[in-house]
Amino acid sequence: MHIWNERERRKKIRNMFSSLHALLPDLPSKVDKSTIVDAAVKEIKNLQQILENLEKKKKDKLRSMSPFVSESSFVMNSQLNSYESTKTIIIDQGSYSYNNKFLISVNETSNTLSLYAPPPKQVAFQTWSSKKFILNICGGEAQFCICATKKQGVLTKIAFVLEKHMIDVVSINFMRNGNGNVYMILVHASKGSYDTNSMEKTYKQAAGEILMLIS
Repeated sequence: MHIWNERERRKKIRNMFSSLHALLPDLPSKVDKSTIVDAAVKEIKNLQQILENLEKKKKDKLRSMSPFVSESSFVMNSQLNSYESTKTIIIDQGSYSYNNKFLISVNETSNTLSLYAPPPKQVAFQTWSSKKFILNICGGEAQFCICATKKQGVLTKIAFVLEKHMIDVVSINFMRNGNGNVYMILVHASKGSYDTNSMEKTYKQAAGEILMLIS
């Protein structure tokens, strides 16, 4: 009975090491148990570091959005107050009119034409996702989260698509996930091409092309 229990225990240990070895594709097929354990510890520390970096970037991203929203509200209130003041002056000294986008005022006393832009729109955070792809957009910036199998030249092809659409890469992080890789790519609009609506369409179009490449 004791011999049978010992045999089962060793068999269980072998199976556990075999499963652990399968999670470490960079190791050669034949290695001793201590090498497997060392590689597993190193990989766990590496994944922990990646997770900490991603959490930090997430917090920084949310923190950077908060002041922007507050500033937008402040500017909006200031401009609305400015509109009220302008309206009072114009009633006494001139005339004013509205179109769909601007408030136009004419001061008859000084023969000047003033054009006031409407308050800026608040920037929203948007997300689109599929089985192998997540796209996050916030204003002119975006984040691509791509799950791709291990194929040669995948990152090069992704970079080609981004360059084609004039999208600048801010940072790239990737981690191994079983038989594939997970790419986290932070991008923003190229200088001179920034427009929230047009960039949203560009990011979506680039995401569709990348999704076809990794499928």
